[in-house]
Amino acid sequence: MFRSWIVAAVAALLWVPPMAASSFGQQQPDNLPSIADIVEKVSPSVVNIVSESRPKNAAMTPLELFFGMHRGNNVIPRRGEGSGFVIDPKGLILTAAHVVEDATTLTINMANGRKYKAHVKAADSMHDVAVLELEQPVIPALTADEVAKMGDSDKERPGDWVLAIGSPFSLQKTVTKGIVSGVGRHLTIQGKQYLNLLQTDALINPGNSGGPLLNLSGEVIGINVAINPNAQGIGFAIPIDTARRIANDLIAHGRYRPTWLGVNITALTEDQAKDFGVGNIAGVLVQRTLPGGPAAKAGLQPGDLVTQVNAQHIESPVDLKLKIEAMQAGERASLTVVRGGKESVLSVIVETAPDDAAQRDTDDDSGGADEQREARTGGLAGLGLRGRAVTPADRERLELPADARGVVITDVDDNSRGASLGVAVDDVIFWADGKDVDAPAALESALRAKSDAVYLKVWRHGSLLFLQAAL
Repeated sequence: MFRSWIVAAVAALLWVPPMAASSFGQQQPDNLPSIADIVEKVSPSVVNIVSESRPKNAAMTPLELFFGMHRGNNVIPRRGEGSGFVIDPKGLILTAAHVVEDATTLTINMANGRKYKAHVKAADSMHDVAVLELEQPVIPALTADEVAKMGDSDKERPGDWVLAIGSPFSLQKTVTKGIVSGVGRHLTIQGKQYLNLLQTDALINPGNSGGPLLNLSGEVIGINVAINPNAQGIGFAIPIDTARRIANDLIAHGRYRPTWLGVNITALTEDQAKDFGVGNIAGVLVQRTLPGGPAAKAGLQPGDLVTQVNAQHIESPVDLKLKIEAMQAGERASLTVVRGGKESVLSVIVETAPDDAAQRDTDDDSGGADEQREARTGGLAGLGLRGRAVTPADRERLELPADARGVVITDVDDNSRGASLGVAVDDVIFWADGKDVDAPAALESALRAKSDAVYLKVWRHGSLLFLQAAL
């Protein structure tokens, strides 16, 4: 009797009601659309890309070209595969730039079995986006169902369902499903830096690269670009909002033309936040405003702390860069700025970055002194600098404002703190740690008044710089 009671009790503990089993996600929720219907709807716009490229060390001599001679396996073209999707009724195809990099021949296999030769119309390797153009007219013309529908990647949230379609290992129309695992991911893969990626656990294998990541409405929300070889269930995609903006420029201008503010910026450290008296406020520190750039025109200054763009908080230099590049040239950006402990708002008209811009709203890379000099010690509170007050001739020679005052640096010791800071001959230091300085004695006094670090504002041939000197 006792044994029967024990068995009955254990059975009661192990029994799970039928309704409870379905709550563990073993079945597809009733409110999700059929994945098969989505695949059937989207597949006509997805293409397989076969690329061939000649090994870089396999250049043939004129004699070999004339007689059609070959030198063995080193001239056999490399073959690769990837995916893409049609974005225009004329047959323009969007894919990842690395899929077609160095390709000498491209073959497009359409979902309906047709094959076309193609070439790279334009590509941006930095952002890994490429637009391909078919070399023959599409006959018959593509229908609306054979052109991908674009979604809004900014609306994607972790947990949203997604699908990936591509041709891994030559297996066309392969479909995997998963969720958005994360947004705004920044990482470096094989030397290429990717910003603001969507992370997904939908399987992305070789051959999926360049293919679409889709929402459950069958809209493209990203371009699949990478997998993490050291982990399972971690894939990444370029947000379609970013890719579409780049692709539009590639189609219209043959190159991507990002917008910018014309500043060099750096992340705000905890020590700097303490020195500036801004507590835990996140933001980026302006180190330089480029002459004639949008920021300089709007009155942004070196030493300003930018905390928001269009009422959105800024966490890092990359964050600011992405928010500005998401705007169109001519749009007005509202910058929340902390200067001298006081907050204000500046209005900046965003512009297209010039082609020769070495820095595009990125971390500052000012460099060191321009010339090698004989090492000496001392000078301006131990920084290894020597200087004199600005003269009228200096104002003209160094492109200074007519009323500019400060200390012109005449010498920088090798291996000094000033050299490591990036101070150079002909720099004009006019502000130190909140005080205007107009003579070497005033600068020396400001430097000696600090024991850990001092902040400097500098004129350098018409440009404003903001430097932090460790004492």
